[in-house]
Amino acid sequence: MIKFTPEQIKKFPVAHLSHSAIRCYMTNRQLFYKRFIRLEFDDSSGPSLIEGKAYHKALEYLYNLIKGAKKENFPVESAVVSTLMDEGNFSDILKIAEAEIIKQVESGTVDFGKTGSPAKSLKVVEQSLNWYANEAPDYYPMYIEAKVKVDCFDLEGELLPVAIKIVYDLVCDADGEIDIVDHKL
Repeated sequence: MIKFTPEQIKKFPVAHLSHSAIRCYMTNRQLFYKRFIRLEFDDSSGPSLIEGKAYHKALEYLYNLIKGAKKENFPVESAVVSTLMDEGNFSDILKIAEAEIIKQVESGTVDFGKTGSPAKSLKVVEQSLNWYANEAPDYYPMYIEAKVKVDCFDLEGELLPVAIKIVYDLVCDADGEIDIVDHKL
């Protein structure tokens, strides 16, 4: 195992790695170099990316509502997500998603192609949120959008000089068990 001095570690081109960075390195080293070393990003994005961001923002808002309800001793049980979405909050949740889509569109980086549009993207997010409300899990959110940086070790147990950065969408208590949730649209 190669040992690095603190001075060498400070000169590393990246301070941490993420799942995305490691996957990019394994599949396309040129792209990894461009994105994570030179920090050059292709700013254009398609409908699926803005829909995913809008969906995440809306769920983040929803789980913050649940967290607030729990602080008020509101019982968190199977119907809570559906209840919160039925009590007029769904339109607020949808407004959060719509605001995120508008923000992305106004940045000028979205390419909808010939058939896409902000309205179609909002419809996709709305349908996904409706499905989520109907199939609501029994989650009590402990942490929302939790950011964690952890040390990484090689197979011999030696500490590697670059940490791993992780962002959890949701860390929750599900009947006394801790669940880590990654929302996908």
